[in-house]
Amino acid sequence: MRSIAKAVLFCAVSFGLNAQQTTTTLTVSPNPANPSDPISITVAVSPATATGNVSVLVGGMFIGTGLESNSPALFQLQLPVGSYSIQATYSGDQNDNPSTSAVVTEVVTTQPVPIINTVENAGTGWPTAGSAASIFGTFPGVATSVATDSTLPYFLGGVSVFVDSVRAPLYFASASQINFQVPWKVVDQMATISVSNGVWNLSLTNSVLSSWPGLFSPILHGADYSPVTSTNPAVDGEVVLIYATGLGAVSNTPVDGTPAPDAPLAVTKNPPTVAIDGQVASVLWSGLAPGFVGLYQVNVRVPTGLHGNNSVEMTFDDAPSNTLTLAIK
Repeated sequence: MRSIAKAVLFCAVSFGLNAQQTTTTLTVSPNPANPSDPISITVAVSPATATGNVSVLVGGMFIGTGLESNSPALFQLQLPVGSYSIQATYSGDQNDNPSTSAVVTEVVTTQPVPIINTVENAGTGWPTAGSAASIFGTFPGVATSVATDSTLPYFLGGVSVFVDSVRAPLYFASASQINFQVPWKVVDQMATISVSNGVWNLSLTNSVLSSWPGLFSPILHGADYSPVTSTNPAVDGEVVLIYATGLGAVSNTPVDGTPAPDAPLAVTKNPPTVAIDGQVASVLWSGLAPGFVGLYQVNVRVPTGLHGNNSVEMTFDDAPSNTLTLAIK
């Protein structure tokens, strides 16, 4: 009885009579990993003011460190091929009770590891509501596929994309790039962009803006829709067609994944500014290209007095586009 009383007294002194409950959270990244990857193990204890020691058991291997107030514990290591059960334990202190995290299974493999590297609009800028965007990374098991119907699918090549839990229509999918339309309702916010094929699930937090222009090549002749080239140049006063992404909200907004209407047209709320060789060109019309999903068309009159190869740049809501080249006779 005395030994039990001593044990109770020891616990009361060690952890305090009024010690508060704690929660230990374990994060392991990347997961899965390759043998050459540094694996980061982060252990956070709540409340953040807790101090003491944190220990981590990695497949039977023990590692430990002290825990400073308001700072998570961080471990880094490399592991050979295999599957490892990882669990963290917080020892407690006079004000905080001990706690143990849930078990995380880390898989180390020589197979390609799924990962999202970047997300950007198709014209090399920030992804924007209603526009085409691209996810670059490594997506094992995704078959190269192109959407063939005028209305885009939500499942393509064995993969799905979600933007803040809103399913996104898909243009193209491959093992290294996925092109999708950003849902119109996700705008001007930090959004979680997720990719899943049923075996793995990836996510990345990325800004989604209301507008950020990106230009596609080639520029077309307005009269016959043929590409403007050095052997088929534009001429003074001609109307050319510039195709773009990221020009923001439109009238008569189509449903996600469906082609832009031709009657009435979906027109941008404001026209962009287009400069050809530094000269501001006259914008005759700006809106969604009829029959296409998430693609904008800007009709521009070529200024007089320009010859040779000329730079074409677009600005919308003070955001600059990439640069194209326009050949003028």
